[in-house]
Amino acid sequence: MATPTPGTIPALTPYQPGALPLGGDEQVEITSTSNATSAASYRLTLVEAVGKAAGALPLVTPSSDDLVAILDHNTGLPASARVGDISGVAPNFPAEPANVVFAGPASGVPHTPGFRSLVVADLIAPTLRVATSTASVNFLVTDIELGIDTRTVSATVFLPTVASWYASNPIGLDLCIVDIFGNAGTRNITPQLGPGDTFLYGGVTPVINANFGNLRLRPVLGTALGTTTNSWYVRGIN
Repeated sequence: MATPTPGTIPALTPYQPGALPLGGDEQVEITSTSNATSAASYRLTLVEAVGKAAGALPLVTPSSDDLVAILDHNTGLPASARVGDISGVAPNFPAEPANVVFAGPASGVPHTPGFRSLVVADLIAPTLRVATSTASVNFLVTDIELGIDTRTVSATVFLPTVASWYASNPIGLDLCIVDIFGNAGTRNITPQLGPGDTFLYGGVTPVINANFGNLRLRPVLGTALGTTTNSWYVRGIN
């Protein structure tokens, strides 16, 4: 292509339809908007037209107002978009069958996430911890179901605070205490509240007093009831 002669050029609409494809050795004329007779020639390469390689650019942390180039699928024309707006666009994921999740590998070392079927390891596996026969037992925040041995003695179970157990376990899960050997009819199991907590059970303490009985409690934060007191909601007893 011949070197352009300095002068004036007409205003062009950016990315107008029918624009010539780049061949890699195009030259453009740049004119001053304040002095139409002042111009300079510039050789335009494909790399310069599309953007420099990432390694040649400074590394920065993008802000929500930074702009990125996109292709508008409605018009087929290049456009720009704010980074903050792109984060709110729903991805076009393909349709997937039931019980398929977007997650890391089912086992082994960390890997790029993708769609896969659920495996047992993905699910919460409540385990029953059987406490040694004793008059005093602590229910841990890591416990979900606790078996109490009442063959020789009644038991008091010291509950974790509502807030601590709520923070350590999935929403909607119940804390469960069970008379594992079937002697609570004569040797009761009594839960003891953590500091500042209450039972939502008519102002009384729910006691397991039936053989093989169980007590299921659901944590309720005070904010859900418009109070500052956290509570254990009695979901079932005996």
